[in-house]
Amino acid sequence: MKTLFLLLFSLHVAASLTWAGKIYFTDRGSGRVHRANLDGSDLETLSTLKGSNLRGITLNPEEGKMYFCDNRSDTIYCADLDGSNRSPIITTDLGFPADITFDSISQKLYWCDRDNDRIERANPDGSERETIIETDQPYFLDLDPAGGKIYWGHFAIGSIFRANLADGTDVETIVSGLTTVRQVELDLVNGYIYWCDRNATPSRIQRRSIEGDQVETLYLGLDTPHGMSLDIPAGKIYWADTGTNNRPDSIGARSLCRGDMDGSGPLEVLITLSQPWDVTLDPTITNYSDWRQRYLPANTELDGLGDDVDGDGIQNGIAYALGDSLPILSVSPPALHYTLRRNVNDLNNLRVELSMDLKTWRHNDDGEGIVSMNFPAQGLPDDSFQLIRSEVVPPFDTAEQLYLRIVLP
Repeated sequence: MKTLFLLLFSLHVAASLTWAGKIYFTDRGSGRVHRANLDGSDLETLSTLKGSNLRGITLNPEEGKMYFCDNRSDTIYCADLDGSNRSPIITTDLGFPADITFDSISQKLYWCDRDNDRIERANPDGSERETIIETDQPYFLDLDPAGGKIYWGHFAIGSIFRANLADGTDVETIVSGLTTVRQVELDLVNGYIYWCDRNATPSRIQRRSIEGDQVETLYLGLDTPHGMSLDIPAGKIYWADTGTNNRPDSIGARSLCRGDMDGSGPLEVLITLSQPWDVTLDPTITNYSDWRQRYLPANTELDGLGDDVDGDGIQNGIAYALGDSLPILSVSPPALHYTLRRNVNDLNNLRVELSMDLKTWRHNDDGEGIVSMNFPAQGLPDDSFQLIRSEVVPPFDTAEQLYLRIVLP
C-alpha cells in the first residue's frame, strides 16, 4: 500500500525594502494627511493645509490617487498617493463635506454633505456631479455596489439607513437606538455592519448582522472613535479616535488604533496624533514584511518566519505563503495540492521536494531530472492565491513510501 507523508516546509525569505500596504488618514488637529505602514511604523506627512478642518479620506489605488474633504473651506481635494499634485476637484455648493468613499466598480466618488442634507456622487475629476439622496444630516457612508445599496449614518439621532444606490429610493432604517453614529462600514463577505458610537457611555465600536440580529460590542472604554476601516482578509479594524470627549481613563484617545473584527484581541494603539478623524487602507502585500505588518500584532517578538505568533501550530511563514488552507495529499496519482500567494516578490523560487527515505530530497531544479509536474488552476487575475496541484511523475509515483515537502530556499 502506498503511503504519502507531508512535511510542512522550511522557509527562508530575503528581506525586501519594497513598501506596499499603507494606512492613510486625516488629522484635523494638525491639518495634515498622513500615511504609515499597517503596523503604525514609518509615519509620513503627505499634505498640510493650514487653517483646514480635514475630514473623510478615500483611495483609488489603481490610479494612484487619494481624495479628502476639508469642511473649513468646503472643498474636496485630489492628490497622488504620495501627496503630490494636490488639487481641488469640488469647490462649490458644499456645506460640511464629511465622509467620502470611492466605488471602483462605477468609478464614482460618493460623499456626505451634512449641512446641505444630501449625499452626492461625481466622477473622480469632479465632473457629472449629482445628488442621489436628500436626507437629514448624513455623516458617514459605505456602499454595497453588487447589492445595489448605500448605507449611511445620521449626525445626531443615532440611526443608520440604507437606500437604493442607483437613485436613492426605498430608504429604510436598519439600525436605531444608538447615541451618536460615527462611521458605517460593511463586511459584505460575512454579512456584518460595523459602526462607532462616539458619545455612548462608554464609547464603543459595535457590529450587527446587516439584516438584523443581536448587537455585539467589540471595543469599550474609548474616548471619541470616529473614522473606521475594515481589513476583512486580515480580520482587523482600524479606527481614528479624535480624543475630543476628553474622558478620563479612556483608551486610544487622539490616536490611530487597531483591533480584531470580532473583538477578541487586544486594542493596539498604533500612532498618537493631534485629532485623527478618518482612516482608509491600501492593504497590498508584496512580501513577507508587508504581511507581517498587516496580520501580526505590532511590536510582537514572534514576527519571524519560523515563529508561531498565535500558537496554532502553523508557522508565520506557512500562513503567509499558503494562507488559511494547508496542503493536502492525494494518492492516485500521488500529488500535493496547495494554495500559493500570488503577486508577491519573495515566493518565486518555492518548490516541491520529495524523498523516499528522509535522507535524500529531490526536486526539479537539482539537475537529476523532473520529479513533479505543476498544474496551476485558472483563477481570476486579482485573486490573492492560486491553487496548484504538484503531481509526482514516474518512476517516483510507484514508490511505496513518499515524503513531500514545500521549500523556499
